[in-house]
This record gives sequence, structure tokens and C-alpha cells, in this order.
Amino acid sequence: MKKYLFILISIALIASCKTAEKQNVEPIHIDPKLLIPWGEALKDETTAESPAIYEFKSKDKKLWYLASRHSNKIDQPVFKYISEVINKKPDVIIVEGFESDLGFSPKEISESVLQGIKDGFYPAGEPSYAIELATKNNIPYIGGEPNDKLILQEILKAGYTANDLLSFNFVRRMPQINRSGELKKNKVENIYAKYIKSKARDFDYKGKTLNFNKFKEWYLKNQGKKFSLTAGEKGETAPIEGPYFTQKISLEVTKIRDINILQLISNMMNKYNKVVIIYGSSHYRVEHKAIKASLGEPKRISL
Repeated sequence: MKKYLFILISIALIASCKTAEKQNVEPIHIDPKLLIPWGEALKDETTAESPAIYEFKSKDKKLWYLASRHSNKIDQPVFKYISEVINKKPDVIIVEGFESDLGFSPKEISESVLQGIKDGFYPAGEPSYAIELATKNNIPYIGGEPNDKLILQEILKAGYTANDLLSFNFVRRMPQINRSGELKKNKVENIYAKYIKSKARDFDYKGKTLNFNKFKEWYLKNQGKKFSLTAGEKGETAPIEGPYFTQKISLEVTKIRDINILQLISNMMNKYNKVVIIYGSSHYRVEHKAIKASLGEPKRISL
């Protein structure tokens, strides 16, 4: 009987020790103060390859960061990389392009981005392919973007106007508008009007917005050139100390976005064991130092 009691007590002590060990595990915190300035990040050739998968391990946790190259066509390499990383069977996937506040696998996002897919062409780009595969494999996904109201609030603090932010967003979207084929179906001024109305609603901005002619005046004044259908190309909205007004706004917006991404990775890593994030490679180049400080050196996977 005494021997039996001793065994029971021993089992209870072991179980309580394991529980204590779990409780004492330090939560993962990725420090946004370690973000690398964009200009400096671009000089680091070790992170220049894209697409590429970076596999991080921390005890029983794994993070796969797919540094993506934006594309709409399924024959482009990034689509193969997305398929590969989702085959890792993650617990959750972080996707570029919509707010984290919308929660897991928001129906309105999947219905929107999966429209118009035909013959291997994805109008909403490679994030929609990731969402398609996540849905097929019953893997929850969540957006990595900060709340639009927060972005507007921070941009106003930095001395810009709401119309500066709205106009910047349209210029930044122009390359995707070109890739998606929208211009074959609609005039750019109609696309602009619809986009600005929707984006103002996202920002909860109730003031007066610029019509298309006023936007073109804004563009000429701030960019130093006339608006054309190639607007937004060749780094025009890159977050660097460059000649364009949009680049200055981008520095502010990108910092807000990258802080949100790191906070979300930390939250997801603390909640799940296997996490995938699929984001443009420029974000990885800015964020990798902060992630390494928390999770250690990754293994780079090239296909």
C-alpha cells in the first residue's frame, strides 16, 4: 500500500513539475525597435533573394516566413513556394493585404479575393492563392495589416493630410491594377473614384476627397511629373529617402505595417506551434533582424 502511494505521489509531482515548466516558458516577443531602416535593409544582399522561405525554430515552435515576389500568374515561382510552405501543415497562416482586426478566415475577404480566378490567373495576386489553399486544407488564415484608422491617425500626426494618404494608396495600387487587367474593363478615372470611396470608408474619413482631376493636380505637384498608367512603378512608393512625396509617406506607413506584422507573429507563435507568414520580400528584409533576435538564425529554403 505504501509503495502504491509512493508511486501516485511521484506521478503527481512529475505532472506538477511539467505544468510549472509550461507556466514558466517565456512568451515570444519580437521587438519592433530592431526593425531595419529600409535604405539600410536594401544594402543587405543576403536577404535579396525572392521568393524564398526562411524556416525558424524555437524549442517546439516553427515559423516559416515566405518572402514573396508579387505576381498574378500561377506559372510564376512564388505560387510554387506558396504550395510548398502550406504543405508544411501550419496551424495558421498570416497573409498580406487585409486587416488583422477582421479575425480568422473572414468570409468577406475570401469571397472578394477569390473572384475572377480563371486559367491560372489570380486578379488579387498571390495572397488569394494562399487563401484558396488555406481554405481547401481547413487552415485558418489572418491578415497582417494594421487597422486603417490607426494608419490615418499616425499619418496625420506625421503632418500629412487624409487626402495625401488616400492618393498615396491609389498610386501604390496602380501596379496591381495593371497586373490584374482591370484597365481592360474600366477607365482609370472610374477605378480611381470607386477605390477612393471605398478606402475613405475604410479610414472612416468623412471629409471631402479629391476627384480624379484634383488627384492628377496633387500628383503633378507632389511627384513633379504628370500622372500616367505607369504610376507606382520603379520604386515610386517604396519606403526610402527618395525624390518622391509618396516615398516619404511610404516610410511612415511601412513602419506602422511592419510593427503590426511583428506583433502578430509574436501573438500567433505564442498561441500556435506552427506558423506561416506570406509577405512581400521587402518586409522580410526590414524585419529579419528582429525575428532572429527572438527565434534565432533561420534556414533558407530555395526551390
